[in-house]
Amino acid sequence: MRKLKIDRVIYNGPATIVFWNDGAKTIVKCSENDVYDAEKGLAMAVVKRVYGSNFKKLFKNLVAERYGNEPCQE
Repeated sequence: MRKLKIDRVIYNGPATIVFWNDGAKTIVKCSENDVYDAEKGLAMAVVKRVYGSNFKKLFKNLVAERYGNEPCQE
């Protein structure tokens, strides 16, 4: 198995675009109610690559377990 590495990152307004050494591309965007943060964008792109497009649901459910909020039903 090849080691996954980031080839290049583009920070463009509300979007962070990560190009991987296997030719894949991951795009994440902050919501219109968020303030863009490049570091958070890169971190979310890595999480999305590892956990897939359902990473938001995963995060919401993990937070719900810890803080007692309702789990995400998406």
